[in-house]
Amino acid sequence: MGWGAHGDIPGFEDRTTVGSRPNGTYLPRFRNLDSRHPDFLRGYGYQGGGGRGGWGRGSSMPGFGASLKNALRTPSPWTYSMSAWGECLPRESNFVALDPVVKDKWGIPALRITCQWGDNERTAMHDAMVQAAEMLEAAGVRNVRQHQADNPPGLTIHEMGTARMGKDPATSVLNGWNQAWEVAQPVRHRWRVHGVMCQPESVDHLHGAHRAGRGSRGEPDAQARAMNRREAVRSLAAGALAPLSSFSSRLPGSWSHLPHLGLQLYTVRALMERNFEGTLAQVARIGYRDVEFAGYFDHTPRQVRDIMRR
Repeated sequence: MGWGAHGDIPGFEDRTTVGSRPNGTYLPRFRNLDSRHPDFLRGYGYQGGGGRGGWGRGSSMPGFGASLKNALRTPSPWTYSMSAWGECLPRESNFVALDPVVKDKWGIPALRITCQWGDNERTAMHDAMVQAAEMLEAAGVRNVRQHQADNPPGLTIHEMGTARMGKDPATSVLNGWNQAWEVAQPVRHRWRVHGVMCQPESVDHLHGAHRAGRGSRGEPDAQARAMNRREAVRSLAAGALAPLSSFSSRLPGSWSHLPHLGLQLYTVRALMERNFEGTLAQVARIGYRDVEFAGYFDHTPRQVRDIMRR
């Protein structure tokens, strides 16, 4: 993450932004799709955006006093920057182990993470940097500069991996239904995948959660049809459009509704911080029975369990 290019956009000096911009730009992956790149596997996508510098740029400008303040009254010229997000290939040298000494306040061993980028990741990021500069120059951006950042693994958050799926508890953490061997079912895990793509991973989470739900209902591998990513998207769309009766009535029967819908509590994190138990009770009154926590807000796991049982 963090390799790319930036530069100056001429003109438009009579315009600026007002308020918070809703989003930046996203350029999907184009490497290793129709043809194989000779130097690296997989690919990367770009995130970026443009804007004009305001008062904050004064910290790096020469001068002081009234002349500096007057210069900062006018925004800087428009600039544009784009940086790449890529994929880390799975390697046995990257792993998570239990610390033999350090434990948390509940006596659970702390995690000891060993992870570093490999040649494939660095080669892909170098290519992303060169390609970004070429695209900006072709688009008319001036004074194009390449940039690179030696960010450590995990800085982009949503990192996944380490909990292998398999058929033997001795060699895997999860069974074929994405459920933990050693935990009462159903327990669904996002860590089942060996690596994550350069695209957002939400659809993959939905697919895994659906698979865990099928397994908890006792559907054997030989009889249950595995859901692929396209079917997961269709089911999600059906659930989102279910209130539109004129549309949902025309959907196939298997798509007309989802038996279980959960809520990611990150969406109400501000309410959770102010009133933890009251927010959970309100979520339950709405009708949600499955939730994903985004922090316990000074509550112990035991306290959270007792609240959920009420």
